[in-house]
Amino acid sequence: MVKKECIRRMLVDSGVDEVTTTRNLAGALGLSVRTITGAKNKGELKQLDRNCYDLDSIVEWLYANPRYITGIRRKQA
Repeated sequence: MVKKECIRRMLVDSGVDEVTTTRNLAGALGLSVRTITGAKNKGELKQLDRNCYDLDSIVEWLYANPRYITGIRRKQA
C-alpha cells in the first residue's frame, strides 16, 4: 500500500505546488481535466477556490483512488 508521504513526495517531484490548478494537476497525473473536475463535482476532491486545490486534499484523494497514481509513475520512469 502506498503511504501518504510517498504520494506527497511523488506529487512534489512531478511539479505540483502546495496550491495548484486543475490543469496543472491533470498534467502532473497524466489525466484529463474532466477527470479532476468530475472528482470535484462528486465531492471526492476538495476545492480551495475556483480550479484551485491544496496538496493535502490531492493526497487524500489519491490515497482513496490509487489507480490515478499510475500517471505519476509513468512520467518518472
